[in-house]
Amino acid sequence: MQTVLELAHVCRTYHRGKETVEALKNVSLSVEQGEMVAITGPSGSGKSTLMNILGCLDVPDNGAYYLLGHNVKNLSQAARTRLRRDAVGFVFQNFCLLPGLTARENVELPLIYRGVPPRQRRVLALEALCRVGLSERTEHRPGEMSGGQQQRTALARALVGEPRVLLADEPTGNLDRDSAEVVMELLETLREEGKTVVLITHDDKIAKRAERVVHICDGIVH
Repeated sequence: MQTVLELAHVCRTYHRGKETVEALKNVSLSVEQGEMVAITGPSGSGKSTLMNILGCLDVPDNGAYYLLGHNVKNLSQAARTRLRRDAVGFVFQNFCLLPGLTARENVELPLIYRGVPPRQRRVLALEALCRVGLSERTEHRPGEMSGGQQQRTALARALVGEPRVLLADEPTGNLDRDSAEVVMELLETLREEGKTVVLITHDDKIAKRAERVVHICDGIVH
């Protein structure tokens, strides 16, 4: 198995006025290709900082983070942006869909940034929406869809570029039980297809569905 994500003795500190916050303390963690890992911990434990580093939205102060073998800290900002765009798909608790766009148009957005031609964008977006069971909702706007349908749209958007890694931050946090079950089944299917899935969750039942649970508290991984 290939190691897709690897953190080695990662530290991240923030300065808020005179206060110093050690968000991550000597964190080491590796995730293999096709593995589903759940990250749990109380509010303020460092989960969001860890997710930001895994998604190349932030870099460590000390230690190293390797994504697909690339030492992220040594990359230029432009190279880091390209790596994030090509390798990582994001799913957020609040969906982050643009309300004025249809489901298809929201899913097309990452492809626009890649310079994919309009006709090809449309085909790929429709395929991604079909993949998550929304073939009949492609021209609906977020306000015309349920929370579960919006999250599946967000998942289609994350998938449309065929990333190696999916980072899901509380993907079921705003969903009812039935919608959460649909989203989790989709994530499990993607993992079975070889995607690497890392999810943050406060829900112990959701976490137990992952192959491995990593607990973080006060910036320390247990």
